[in-house]
Amino acid sequence: MGLVGIPSTSTGRFAYLSNYSWGGGVYFGSNNTLNPVTTQSSFGNPDITWETSRKRNIGIDATLIKNKLSFTIDFFDDLRYNILSTRVNTASTIYGTTQPPTNFGKNFNSGFELSMNYNDNWHNKVLYGINFNFSYAHNKILVTDDAPGLPDYQKRTGNRIGQYFGYKTQGFYSSQADIAKSPVNNVNSATSIPGDLKYRDMNGDGVVNSNDISPIGYSRLPEITFSISPRVTYKRFSLNIMLQGAAHVSSDVMFVDNYYENMLGRWTPSNPDHATWPVLRPTNYSVPNPNNVPNDFMLQNSAYLKLRNVQINYNLPLSITRSLHIRSCLIYVNGQNLKTWTKFLYLDPENYSKLPSGYGASSSATYPVLRVFNFGANIQF
Repeated sequence: MGLVGIPSTSTGRFAYLSNYSWGGGVYFGSNNTLNPVTTQSSFGNPDITWETSRKRNIGIDATLIKNKLSFTIDFFDDLRYNILSTRVNTASTIYGTTQPPTNFGKNFNSGFELSMNYNDNWHNKVLYGINFNFSYAHNKILVTDDAPGLPDYQKRTGNRIGQYFGYKTQGFYSSQADIAKSPVNNVNSATSIPGDLKYRDMNGDGVVNSNDISPIGYSRLPEITFSISPRVTYKRFSLNIMLQGAAHVSSDVMFVDNYYENMLGRWTPSNPDHATWPVLRPTNYSVPNPNNVPNDFMLQNSAYLKLRNVQINYNLPLSITRSLHIRSCLIYVNGQNLKTWTKFLYLDPENYSKLPSGYGASSSATYPVLRVFNFGANIQF
């Protein structure tokens, strides 16, 4: 357990100082002359200090089953307080200018990390083993600049850092009669039609608008990461495999303004019950598409499992290495990024989770992951 002081890079080096700038002017004097003036351009906070992090950790190391199984598990938490932020929603309205950054915010992060390794053999002929790593980390905002009067479901307090917010869906409008008896859809200026997404009226006022936005999905940072690495050796051959994945993670990359294969299951009058996508609207239409606002239908699950690496090795027998006048020779072939299992549409979920946040933003900003094959030899003389 310990306390750590953390400087904030977002406020600059001299946030405790007020700044003055030279420019503009006022007219005064008998000749009505323009005279330059110095004005205070920003206000410093002389009481500013570093952010503080209280870290706690407890771990267990163990070896079992005649040293065949070993594991390490660490539990941790991190309470970070005095986080620097510029208050807007909770600032005094009579201050007259933007408030300087203050030590105001508080976050909490907790979780555990597990590492396990198992080695064994079968009749002293086949050696095999597996390594497993698992990490879970969940963070929560305890204090932030939420506006007074916000309903609980719209507050950032109590949610993850980077939590996505949007509309919650309840299927599609089945008919004009369904639209008429549902809350009025005012997410934008479009008029609802059958096949549009039906949004939940969170506050029950009969109208769906920005007051009904609430947390959806997770954040773009995975709460769960893991890897599994089995291995086996038989005589001169060995096989190593690595699977790696992430879960509890979302992505706001949306497929808009073009048509994709997944839209073949769109809502149509002849396919109202088994539709897997909202009704299609013209992309060049002057009225915005009400289905393309942030919502939990369009928010993608970017969890994945990847076959990250497979390698096959063969050690040349001693009789061959001696004839070649070398000590040893390991011949290998491996492949990287061989397969990805995910519900994320068309793109690589790992790379696209690193894009700048924003629905549909910069979806072409990264290259697809390359599948790589290598063949080689490790020779020792």
